[in-house]
Amino acid sequence: MAERIDHEIARQILRGEIEVGARLPGVRVLAERFGVNPSTIQRVIARLEAKRLVTARPGSGVRVNDPRRVGDLSLIPEWIAALEDRPTEAARLAGELLFTRRMLATAQIVRHRHALLGHTSALEQAAGQIDSSDPAAARTRELDMWRSLSQDAGIGTIGVLNTLERALEELPLLAEAMWAKPRQNANRLRALLEAVDGPEQGCAERVEAVLARLDHDVVARFEELLVAASAGR
Repeated sequence: MAERIDHEIARQILRGEIEVGARLPGVRVLAERFGVNPSTIQRVIARLEAKRLVTARPGSGVRVNDPRRVGDLSLIPEWIAALEDRPTEAARLAGELLFTRRMLATAQIVRHRHALLGHTSALEQAAGQIDSSDPAAARTRELDMWRSLSQDAGIGTIGVLNTLERALEELPLLAEAMWAKPRQNANRLRALLEAVDGPEQGCAERVEAVLARLDHDVVARFEELLVAASAGR
């Protein structure tokens, strides 16, 4: 029950339906509104505080924070879900998550370029497996590949990958947008390998350009799927 209420209040905050700086109703008022006991609402407030969506101060009540200022990557999947009936806004947020992954991935690929060149045949084989996979299998293989590429990366890179993976678990339409066309993903991977295999000078620009085209296609497809879903409601 606490999870459901937390989700509802968080959704209202992320959609801007509860203004930043506003004070939430008191514990007893919220308990009556949702038909639960006060201890459940206390757990809800603790969950919202853990997400940094609210701040509770004795004597001042519970005030709503600005998620754009205090939110972190862990909030993005829930934020995108809260905006699914606003396709442009949801797609923009998905694009920001993919942009962060792209910048970190580019840096890691360039940093480990020589090591990657020693595994070209294995990566080409991975591209072939993605090409011949159904979307679900392609998703698993590609995520495994990115994890392999990032195994020597810092916690920040792994954190972004984990956030993206959680978003894909919670947002089926985003997963569909990313892997509805496994052959296209495989071709992008091959283009990425070509970018890495080129001259060392300009490698970062080539890699980023390949990933940017992929991300652009994903965001556009995600927005189209959201528009279609909204029209069908």
